[in-house]
Amino acid sequence: MLRTQPIKRAPIAVLLVDELTLVRDALADALDHRDDMHVVGVAASLSELPWAMHEHPDVAIVDYSLPDGTGVDACRQIRARWPGAQIVMLSEQTGEAAILAALQSGALGYLSKGEHLSTVVRAVRDAHAGRPIVSPEQLGRIARWLGATEPDEQERHPEPAPASGRHSTSPHGALTARELAVLRSLANGHSTRQIAAELRIAEGTVRRHVEAIRGKLGVHTRLEAVSEAFRLHIVELLPA
Repeated sequence: MLRTQPIKRAPIAVLLVDELTLVRDALADALDHRDDMHVVGVAASLSELPWAMHEHPDVAIVDYSLPDGTGVDACRQIRARWPGAQIVMLSEQTGEAAILAALQSGALGYLSKGEHLSTVVRAVRDAHAGRPIVSPEQLGRIARWLGATEPDEQERHPEPAPASGRHSTSPHGALTARELAVLRSLANGHSTRQIAAELRIAEGTVRRHVEAIRGKLGVHTRLEAVSEAFRLHIVELLPA
């Protein structure tokens, strides 16, 4: 009887972008010593980034503060060259504006440079699996910040109550029960596969629900959808 050999998956290809040599070396050492990871490019600035992107990265760890730009600029460059790359921003800045800018530029997550290296290693695996690396606490802070700086249009220009028999046109009212369930799972940091298993539906169906949620909330990414859901109180803030 022939024994089937287990399928060996290719290591996660990682791109590192950080202005500090010490940080780059520490990250490269921590990641390259894992059997499931391999550093394929290193850059210290935006100007070096094109040369570091010769090989397709699965995940990029990007410093928010670069000598000739920001991590947001780097994120856009990486996604323009390799749209499938997942990006985790690494920064000393933990303010809401910086985190929101990173997420809006396409980053999947945001970590403080004070995190232990093991946390970064775990974040690389999570990013590769498509799991957001932003805590519910951070999303809640972003939501509160948005609420404080951008008052709801309804508060400034209250709409008349809908006529009898008409449905509400608010984003909350427009979401179906299944879409709300998917959104709550997204807010809990669950991947497409996990949501499919929880709700007992196909992964393709989950993706269609996510697409519909993004369209109804007027956002571009899953994390923006979760942030908007917190801001609009569609889902409650989860414990950190």
